[in-house]
Amino acid sequence: MQLQRYEIELRTRDDDSRMRKSPALGALMHGVLNRSVVGLHDVSPKLRPFTQYVMRGAPGEYTWVINCLTVDACRPLLTWLANLPNELTIDHYSLQLEVGRVSRVCSTTYLQLLERTFANSEQPDVSLELVTPLAFKRATTGNFCIWPEPRLIAMSALSRWNAISNLPAFDELHIPDEIDRKVVVAGCKLSTRTVAMDGVSFVGMVGNVAFRMKKDTHIRRLFHLCCAYAEFCGLGAKTAMGLGATVYAPSGGGEKAQRSDRVRRARPVGMPDNSRSSNYPAVTSACP
Repeated sequence: MQLQRYEIELRTRDDDSRMRKSPALGALMHGVLNRSVVGLHDVSPKLRPFTQYVMRGAPGEYTWVINCLTVDACRPLLTWLANLPNELTIDHYSLQLEVGRVSRVCSTTYLQLLERTFANSEQPDVSLELVTPLAFKRATTGNFCIWPEPRLIAMSALSRWNAISNLPAFDELHIPDEIDRKVVVAGCKLSTRTVAMDGVSFVGMVGNVAFRMKKDTHIRRLFHLCCAYAEFCGLGAKTAMGLGATVYAPSGGGEKAQRSDRVRRARPVGMPDNSRSSNYPAVTSACP
């Protein structure tokens, strides 16, 4: 089964000052998908086979990131991407967004992702950049948690992995307690953002968080995998609406700087006119 990531460059010549201030850009683009893609939610009404979010570039410029968790389930979405119109309309702000280059920046399989991240099993440190607001909904109470508990991060990713991957499932019964004992938050720099969706305020955290793991090869492999997969599946609530987007850095330090720089480079700094690509050139080095 394949995982794929696409980036779409968008630009507007209109005054986008109000839209740029909105923390709910992903929700606006989710509205575009709902209007445009037939059969988008037919595969599973509860577990979306895609995630998406928006990054701001220079004034008037944006990068729209779409992750497909399984290519087969995302066929309606991929068909739409291959035939994107020249403009997309953001009804809420009465804006027209010009569509620029469409690129497939990453393509891998679940098995390849598993093998790559398991190779980092001896590294005790891992960092996550929380790109868009993240919060976890507790199943027991229904309340939201805005703290990066290792247990919640692991189970958010693993539940999606087990539901979608065609590989043997991980044990969701005993793993949470193991994560509690052997993975800790080593440091963080976080702030909160409030996102209004359908008249309801959603509070999430953004920033950076570092984790330290005890010397347990199985848990280290597992937590690295969860953080790597989170780049595709997102974490927490409302990932299809642009929230819970993360960037994985397996060892902090240089790797963290390199991956953060990849995110910054993804933000468009100049968009050539009429630059469209329907062949989706794969750049697999951008995968976790």
